[in-house]
Amino acid sequence: MHFPTDLPHTFYKGITGEMRVLVKTPTGEEHRWIKTYARNEPLDCTVYALHAAHCIGVHLWTPAAWQRLLAAV
Repeated sequence: MHFPTDLPHTFYKGITGEMRVLVKTPTGEEHRWIKTYARNEPLDCTVYALHAAHCIGVHLWTPAAWQRLLAAV
């Protein structure tokens, strides 16, 4: 992924604001997501946007399709 260079430090803290850890439970071991930073909205929004982009097939667009979009804008 590419991010603009002018994003604030808090964006990167938020996008890395969760960590997957292995915990022992009475029924065995399970992976859980633990917050490492109080605000993780950048992570949530990035995941939602990535899913939306995949749903409309953006990852399959050719350079020509990107050029058509750029010309339309």
